[in-house]
Amino acid sequence: MKKSIALCLALVMVLALAGCQRGNFAGDDPASQPNNTRSSETTTEAPASATDAPAASSEAAATEAPTEAPAATTEAATEPAETSPIETENEEPDASNAYGLVRNQLREVGSYTITFDDDYEQVSSYSFRVPEITEQTAGAASINQKINQRFLGAAQSELAQIEANIGSPLVEMGWYVELWNGLVSLVVYETMDWGTTDYEIYYYDSELGQELNAYQVLDRLVLTEENFLEGVRAAVRERYDQQYADIEEDQRESMGYYAMRDRIDGADLINMSMVKFYVSEGAQISVVAPVPSLAGADYYYQIVYPSFAVG
Repeated sequence: MKKSIALCLALVMVLALAGCQRGNFAGDDPASQPNNTRSSETTTEAPASATDAPAASSEAAATEAPTEAPAATTEAATEPAETSPIETENEEPDASNAYGLVRNQLREVGSYTITFDDDYEQVSSYSFRVPEITEQTAGAASINQKINQRFLGAAQSELAQIEANIGSPLVEMGWYVELWNGLVSLVVYETMDWGTTDYEIYYYDSELGQELNAYQVLDRLVLTEENFLEGVRAAVRERYDQQYADIEEDQRESMGYYAMRDRIDGADLINMSMVKFYVSEGAQISVVAPVPSLAGADYYYQIVYPSFAVG
């Protein structure tokens, strides 16, 4: 009996020892624990979110920053056009800047519609800008008076016709300036709807406050009238040849090509009363000269660029 009891006790102890060994093995395996599995998943997600953050930063740099930058660039590019001296009517005079010496005294830009008897409508645009020299000198006053007589009254008359729904053949009246060694060349022009443009050029000495004439400007350029006109003829001849270069040789005589070309060498076409010029930086001379034409009028004014050994 005692042997049976001892045997049973020994068997119980063996079974208890085996259960403890199995529990320690399971506890040593982290993969077998549900909590450890969740902890492992969290660890793998963290790197994923870490890689997502740089992607978002790249995206912001690639899409947001560039879209804002071009907008700023566009504004910077368009702003000078709004503040251009040509368009600004109240700019302060500045002797170092030709545009600071001249401003608009009249500026009208717009469009209008004329309805004809057959209900046909024609929309036309116009741009009228009439300048004035801003300095209070005798020379500036003399030039301004000539501009008013030649252009200001004409612009006001054309505007009155437009307001009366009559229309105007004048599509543009404008101006620009060139500066060379204190000499301001103020170029005022008007363009008609059939394509011709007429010019007037006024010379103003910004240092002395004096109006100059063409001969005085030639003296400053150290050019004689003879040399100047010869250079103009050469430039007009070159332009004429370029315009009619496509005419066949056997057709030129019948079309009057040579007769019109010969006029360039005559004094009736190229003379100081027929040509006008202005002087740009570096003593560059641009000439408004009559170029003979084989169709329409006998000649049309064009700007040519003679070559001179100035000074």
